[in-house]
Amino acid sequence: MAASATKIKNLLTPERINIIKRTAPIVAENALNITKAFYPIMFKNNPEASLFFNKTNQLKGRQPEALANSVIAYALNIENLNNLKMPVDLIAHKHCGLNVLEQHYSIVENNLMIAIGQVLGSAITEQVADAWQAAIQALSTILYTREQQLYEQAQNRNGGWRGWKTFIVTEKQQLAKDTIKFTFKPEQQTTTTTTFDFTRGQFLSIQCHLNGGNPRHYTIVSDPGADHLSICVRAVGPAIEGVPPGLVSNHLINNVNIGDKVQLTPPFGMFCVDNDSAVFNSSSSSSSSSSSSSSSLLLSAGIGVTPIQSIAQQLKCCSLNKLVIIHQDRSREYHAFHDTLASLTNHFYVRYSQQDSSWKPKGRLSFSDLQQLFNQTNLDPSQTVAFICGPPSFIHHSKQYLQNLSVKSIHYESFGPQLASN
Repeated sequence: MAASATKIKNLLTPERINIIKRTAPIVAENALNITKAFYPIMFKNNPEASLFFNKTNQLKGRQPEALANSVIAYALNIENLNNLKMPVDLIAHKHCGLNVLEQHYSIVENNLMIAIGQVLGSAITEQVADAWQAAIQALSTILYTREQQLYEQAQNRNGGWRGWKTFIVTEKQQLAKDTIKFTFKPEQQTTTTTTFDFTRGQFLSIQCHLNGGNPRHYTIVSDPGADHLSICVRAVGPAIEGVPPGLVSNHLINNVNIGDKVQLTPPFGMFCVDNDSAVFNSSSSSSSSSSSSSSSLLLSAGIGVTPIQSIAQQLKCCSLNKLVIIHQDRSREYHAFHDTLASLTNHFYVRYSQQDSSWKPKGRLSFSDLQQLFNQTNLDPSQTVAFICGPPSFIHHSKQYLQNLSVKSIHYESFGPQLASN
């Protein structure tokens, strides 16, 4: 820690910081063009780097957008890096799930500088290039230092390990239409039963070596302390607007069976609740945290139900005034964990897009639905902490609705680059 702090201090000299501040506006204005140029450059110069990235997120533009947002936030906070603790933690957890190592950062540093020079041209003088290269190296040091801490924590937990480890599929169970639960146990069993510690809401990363790589994150749905780890996978429909269907999810459902081997990294992720204090740990649109006097509103759509049901089970251990859960799905037959959620609260509401539910006729969750629900359940927005997970459009609209209702704080998990706009 001390060594990394010294390295960062030596890289971010006052002269370089002044240059970063002076050139931040032009970089911010061109950030998305820089990151759009960066990925093709990196994949050409270092094709091995493509193994860490979701090709669908590349095609949708969400990965370049997330990186652009990170670059802008970093430049704007170059003199107060403590402001970046939350985004650094979010990135670090995802990186650890992919087993990103220190030596991988030089690939990013070199190719990002090429992209900056290509997009900004003559605006990048020798001094400006030196300052930005040092700033990028400092950010790499910040990230990898945090990732080292997370790797050690994951390794030292009960059942913990580091890097990719071989597991065997021991169970494959259909939970709902197009939704399958996979259960894994380590290939190498010990003489004593291995149990796995993690925090509800965290994810596993799975590597199927499709097209050479394509790792994916999936929420853990088994209980902490169990002798196995389980995830849920939902089939993804046909290609839309040139974006291919879910390569890994569909492969798992169609081709991976009991007895097959998979590679997993340890549990990581911040979409979690601290059981003792009920403080939420993930992305938030408010600086407020939950507390024992708060009520909680959980909103999910589709396979976004997986972390939400985990959080709901954790919140049952907290001293909440009220727990309200809303889920959006196609129909009852697609709705995984329906009975689990219904058993956790008397305030469980479902809206289906293809059939009526007991709460509402078929359709999608609306602002008026939430207004009615707040009145019906006597939820006080100023004391309500909201948790959202689902597709980007669901997160975007749900956040808008809840902000209009002046909810105390809003936390969300996106299936994709977390720092892309939602």
